[in-house]
Amino acid sequence: MDSKEINDGLHQRIKQEKTIEVNKVNEDKHQPLSNEKIKTTMSVEEVREQMQKLREDTINQVDEHLQDMVSKIVEGIQCIETNKYEKYYNDKKKVVEGDVLSEKEFQVRNSMLTDLCNEVNHLRALSNICVTVLFILTVNTAVDDYATTGSLQLGFTTLKLGFNKFSYVVSMWLKMMMFSIGVYIAYTVWAQKRMKLSPKSNKIKIWDNSWLFLFIIYQIAFLIVPSKFIMENNLPPPSACVILMEQLRILMKIHAFVRSTVPSIISYKSHTENNKSPIPGFSNFLYFMFAPTIVYRDNYPRTKEIRWRFVAWHFFQFSMVLHVMTSMFERWVIPTYKNYGLEPFNLQKFILRYFNTVLPGSIIFICGFYGLLHTWMNACAELLRFGDRLFYKDWWNSVTYARYYRTWNVVVHDWLYFYIYKDFYENIVPRNKLVAICSVFFISAIFHEYIIGFSLRLFCPIMLLTFGGLGFGLVFLTRRNTSIFGNIFLWFSLITGSGFLICLYSMEYFARINCPKRYDNIYDLIIPRFLLCYEDDMR
Repeated sequence: MDSKEINDGLHQRIKQEKTIEVNKVNEDKHQPLSNEKIKTTMSVEEVREQMQKLREDTINQVDEHLQDMVSKIVEGIQCIETNKYEKYYNDKKKVVEGDVLSEKEFQVRNSMLTDLCNEVNHLRALSNICVTVLFILTVNTAVDDYATTGSLQLGFTTLKLGFNKFSYVVSMWLKMMMFSIGVYIAYTVWAQKRMKLSPKSNKIKIWDNSWLFLFIIYQIAFLIVPSKFIMENNLPPPSACVILMEQLRILMKIHAFVRSTVPSIISYKSHTENNKSPIPGFSNFLYFMFAPTIVYRDNYPRTKEIRWRFVAWHFFQFSMVLHVMTSMFERWVIPTYKNYGLEPFNLQKFILRYFNTVLPGSIIFICGFYGLLHTWMNACAELLRFGDRLFYKDWWNSVTYARYYRTWNVVVHDWLYFYIYKDFYENIVPRNKLVAICSVFFISAIFHEYIIGFSLRLFCPIMLLTFGGLGFGLVFLTRRNTSIFGNIFLWFSLITGSGFLICLYSMEYFARINCPKRYDNIYDLIIPRFLLCYEDDMR
C-alpha cells in the first residue's frame, strides 16, 4: 500500500469515530439524567449563586467602607476649618446658665484680617486693589491741590491745623492718667480698711457708701473737667476728639477695674483664704490701663516676644490711613460745605452736596475702622505682648444689624455686654433682655453723640437719633434675615448713612461759622443752626 491509501484510510476512520461520538451525545441529551449527574449539576449552580452573592456582598462592603472613609475625611476637613476659625467666636459663651451670664475668655489669637491676608491670596489681591484705588485718589488730590493753590497740600494742612495745640492734648492726657492712679490709691485704702473691719460691724455699710459716693463724684468730675478744658482752650476738632476718646477709654477702664475686683474684696474672709490679699497689684492695674482691652483681668495671655517690624509696619499703616482720611476731608468735604449759609438755598445743590459726600464718607468710615481697630490696636498689643487680638470680627459678612453691632467693635461691645447688659440682666432688672438691650443702646448713643458734639462744639443730635433710634429699630427689623439681601441692605445703609452723618454735621459746623445767631439764649445751642440759615429764603 502506498502512502496515499494509508492517509485516506486514516481520514475515513477518524470521520467514523466523530460520527459515533456525535450520535452518543445526541442520545445522552434525550436520556434522563442520573442522580449523581443531578447532584453534580445542582452543586455547581449553588456554587455559582454563592460566588455571585459573595461578589455582591464584597462590592457592598467595599462601597460602604469607601463612603465611611470619604465621610470621615470630609468631617475631618470641616473640623479643621471649624477649629481654624472657632477662635474668633468662642471668646464668650452665648448660653445663659440660669440667671448668670458667662464671662469672657481671653486667648492668644491674631486679628481676623491678619490671618486672612496671610492665608488667602485672593484677599491679599483685594487689599492691593484698595491700596491702588487710594493711591489714585491721592494723586487726584495732589493734582487738585496744585491746580487750585499752586502747591501740594495732601491733607497735611488739615493735620497741622487739627493738631496745632497738641501740647494741650498731651497735658490733659497726663492729668487724666494721674487721676486714674489716684483712683487706684483710693481703692487700695478702701479695700485694706474694709478687710480689717468685722463682717458684722455697722461701720462697713457707712464705709462702703462713703467711698461709693466719692467714686460717683469722681466719675462725674472726670466727664466735666476734660470737656470744659476743650471749650476753654478752643481746641480744634481732631485734638478735642483725641482727648474725648481717651477720656471715655480711661473712664470705662476705671469702671471695669472697680466693678471686677470689688466683689472679691466684699466676699474676702481672712481666716479661710490664708491671708492672701485679693487687692490687685499696681503692676496689674497699670498694665490694664494701657492694654488694648476694657475688660479687666488680673492676668492676660501674653506672646513670647515683641516683633518690632510688625509694630513699625502697623504704625506706618496707621499714619497712611490718617493721611487718607485727612485728604478726603481736605479734598471733598471741606470745599463742599465751607460756604454753607453764605449762598441762597438751592434744593438741587443740597442733593448734589449729599451725593458728593457719600463716596468720601464711606472711605472715611472704612479707614476709621481699619486705622483704629486694626493697625493702631495691633501695634499697641504687640508692644505690650498682649495675646488676644480679637478687636473685631467679620462684621462685613453680617446680614443683620444685631450681628453687625456685636462684631464691628468687639472691644467696646465686650465692655457694654459685661458691665452694662450683664448687670442689668442679672441685678438691676433680672431676666429682662429688652431693658438690658435698651440700656446698652442708650448709653452707647449718648456717648457717641457726646464725642461728636464736644469735638465740633455744637449740639446736633443726628448720631443720637440715627444710632439710638433708627439703629435700635433695625436690630429687631433685620434679626430674622438670613439671605444675602440682608448683607446688601447693611452695606447700602452703612455707605449712605456715613455720607448722611458727615453731610449734616458738616452743614451744622459751617453754619455756626457762616450764619448769624437767631437767639441769644439756650435755644441757640439746642436748635441746629443749619435749619435757620435759609429760614427767610424758604418763606
